[in-house]
Amino acid sequence: MPVYKVWNVSRTSKKSVAAFTFDELVKKSGEKLGFPLVAEVVLEEDGTTIDETEVMLEFSGKTLIILQPGERWYPNNLQHMKVEPKDTSCSVSAADCIVPFAPAAVTAVPACIANTNSAPTSASTDYIIDCWYPSSFMKMEPEDKTYSATNAVTSALATSDSVLTNSPSLAVINSISDPGLAANCFTPSDALHLSSLRCKTSSSTTVPKYQERTIETLKNCSLPTFSAYVEENLTGVHPRPEIVWTRMISEAAHYYAARLKLETLRTAEQYRQIGMAMCKKYPAIALVGGTTPWFSFTKSFSQKIRHMRMELKNKSQGATQCMPRTAAASPSKRARSCSGPVAAMKRKPIFAAQDEEEHCKELLQEWQQSEKNTDHLKLLMRNTKKHRYQLIHSSSITEVLKHYPCLHDTAFIFHEFCEIFGEQAVADMTTRMSAFVKAAMTLAGIEESAASQDISGDEIGDHLFTSAGDAPRLVCFYDEGQDLIEKLFVTADGVNFQLDPRSGIPTGLFYLMQFYYVFDLTYPRHYSMLLALLQTLVIGVKYKAQTSMGYRLLASQIMKKLE
Repeated sequence: MPVYKVWNVSRTSKKSVAAFTFDELVKKSGEKLGFPLVAEVVLEEDGTTIDETEVMLEFSGKTLIILQPGERWYPNNLQHMKVEPKDTSCSVSAADCIVPFAPAAVTAVPACIANTNSAPTSASTDYIIDCWYPSSFMKMEPEDKTYSATNAVTSALATSDSVLTNSPSLAVINSISDPGLAANCFTPSDALHLSSLRCKTSSSTTVPKYQERTIETLKNCSLPTFSAYVEENLTGVHPRPEIVWTRMISEAAHYYAARLKLETLRTAEQYRQIGMAMCKKYPAIALVGGTTPWFSFTKSFSQKIRHMRMELKNKSQGATQCMPRTAAASPSKRARSCSGPVAAMKRKPIFAAQDEEEHCKELLQEWQQSEKNTDHLKLLMRNTKKHRYQLIHSSSITEVLKHYPCLHDTAFIFHEFCEIFGEQAVADMTTRMSAFVKAAMTLAGIEESAASQDISGDEIGDHLFTSAGDAPRLVCFYDEGQDLIEKLFVTADGVNFQLDPRSGIPTGLFYLMQFYYVFDLTYPRHYSMLLALLQTLVIGVKYKAQTSMGYRLLASQIMKKLE
């Protein structure tokens, strides 16, 4: 399990936390640091925001800062100085001023920290600095004189407490009278720090102009108009947002993408504005488990925006997407890149002299017989494989089954899979699949269930519905009370393939992989990493597409269990 170093913003409390997911990290960090609420997680070195598990895993070797509501990240080698005004008068004593100089009088203010909008005109000119100061700087000792501030200081001190609390701190630096001390009070490292500071007046803003415009546009932008089905599940008498969550996020993302540039939707403040407005109109989406009511929505919404931005970038660069197969798709461009069907197709047919179309007709006639000759059907399947592979690459699963109805029977799916890899290799895969499932269940703390009970077809029909073009998926009907697997199906493209429930989950997953290989399908994005694990650790074929950090972490843990 990854272990992270978590600190508070002042670097005074340092803890270590072991976590697999981002939510787990937030919860444990808040408990160990004693925070009632956690507003944000950032990198200690540069303040980069971390808001999802994949990003968190990439920075497992970095130190993280846990921010509470109202806190802001600042560099470790800089110190946040703040003037606490006593009143709104123009007289500020030396004891109330925090300045980056040694306890002596200085005649000049370094140009790198002077306010360029208020160039010095005489020795009595004062400056307002809004920046961070090196921690090596010291507080000035009080002297016998007072520092008279300019009108700018008066304006700053008259600012409300909330502005002073939420904005970067103010410091008043008076002109100093001792020549030559300015050159001696800075070390080279201090000068380097100061040269990189952004010095500005108290009236300036830290938000870039384009982000200000985007946030203002979001405030004035109407909320998405969802489809009737989504709207009903969000605002009905008994709202069920979890049923339409993915569709709701997709519709919301496309709504804002049509009104704002995707490149401008990047900051946490922008997502917060959208999340707050959505939760206000649709209270049902305020799911439990986040630090704020809109946490779950903004997390899913920001991920969808990033995916859309990446797809747009790849499209502009001409990159190949791992999308569902089309008739013109080339097998070499797919995520799986399996060479098994190609090798099987090159094998010499048993009836080389006869026409494949005649064999296809003969196969259909044989399948319609009341007593089917299984050996003859397998022989015909082997002899028509070239025609079948061409049909698979240009048609849907439903269309293939019209020409080869025997593939409705999972025994013929298994036969086709053995034709691709060989019977001995498939036997080894069966052993590896059982070991894989056992290791995965051990990691998840799940015990394997028995399987024997049967249930009526009326209870399962609604759960097996699939649309045309849907990728294969495994559907298991489980009785928690009796700890039994009642039904087991592989469903795809509107077709259901029933498996023996007594075979259990390992056999079900193995058949699922066989469907992807026999019909030569690309893995769907939403569980491509799971199928990639099965391909690598069970089938023994290297997964060549890009993998996530979570995939690599889980793969290493399962491999340790398998050793």
